[in-house]
Amino acid sequence: MFGFAPYGRYWRDIRKLVMVELLSSQRLELLKHVRDFETSLLMKELYDKSSKNGGQVIVEVKQRLADMVIDIIFRMISGKRYFSADAKGNQETTRCQETVRNFFYLAGLNLASDAVPLLGWLDLVKGFIGKMKRTARELDSVLGSWVNEHRRIRLNRSINEEEKDFIHVMLSIMDDSNISVDEADTTVKATCLVVHLTLARLLHGFELRTVSDTPVDMTESPGLTVPKAAPLEVVLRPRLPPVAYKF
Repeated sequence: MFGFAPYGRYWRDIRKLVMVELLSSQRLELLKHVRDFETSLLMKELYDKSSKNGGQVIVEVKQRLADMVIDIIFRMISGKRYFSADAKGNQETTRCQETVRNFFYLAGLNLASDAVPLLGWLDLVKGFIGKMKRTARELDSVLGSWVNEHRRIRLNRSINEEEKDFIHVMLSIMDDSNISVDEADTTVKATCLVVHLTLARLLHGFELRTVSDTPVDMTESPGLTVPKAAPLEVVLRPRLPPVAYKF
């Protein structure tokens, strides 16, 4: 969350740490297996579902890709998975899912006080300020539990290079102050790459059509949002031998 911190020595030091140690090409290459695993798992889940439904399945593409990308991010940060089908069901998962969804919802709001600070009382009356404070406390609790768990693991055994997620790296170099600045927007590129590769694998491994065989409405309209926008649901039919969907 250093991006929201006021500019100063702390901001500069954390920026150096993030750009050089956490988001470097080498670190992302070491975590390449995470991205490979999650995309392969999505392919396998879609194939298994289509096999159980007469060779085809209806999929809400936006939600599937969003869950996969969030799981990739979480695994790279903490080594945990929360949004895949096999990760659901326990109290920790439900709590984390709710906290993360609330965080992204609140972060995307256009509040009156953002444009006119004097109208901040409107955000308070509408309950946005209270929701932000509650979500911040929950998020702090989730992150704190991750850090404490990583500290316990490090006390019990050594961590090899491939196991090191972002939290392990940060704990290892917390006292290092001699970090040079490196320019990078690697995290954005990596996330975009994952989405593009997943779409490519979907198009290669499945035949796609809309649920009712009607063309997708690509009509443009003025403004930032489209009032009639609907979730994109497609029917997937595997087009490759079963062995191609195993990993």
